[in-house]
Amino acid sequence: MSPGDVTLHFANKLLRAIGVVEGPVIHCSRPYPAEKREFGLSVEVTYFELPMPISMDKLPGDRVGAGPFEGQVKQGYCFAVTGSWAAALRASGRWPRGSSWGHD
Repeated sequence: MSPGDVTLHFANKLLRAIGVVEGPVIHCSRPYPAEKREFGLSVEVTYFELPMPISMDKLPGDRVGAGPFEGQVKQGYCFAVTGSWAAALRASGRWPRGSSWGHD
């Protein structure tokens, strides 16, 4: 992840927010007890909650190249999506003012 990258925040079957990466990835202590590793990676993200979350069935296209949104949602962090799918998602909705995809 790099500064300026857009992040998608999905929970409970809804796309709930987008974010923008604000700094480089850093190595740090994990903020909770870890079973396997004491240290991990972190990145600062400015978070923009969607005024109306988007359900999985309203995501654009056939979701090929949609990373964690292809088929059943995959549990995990920092999945990449293709530029074409991200562009289709961006064109499909209204995004929060001040966010990378919003209009000021």
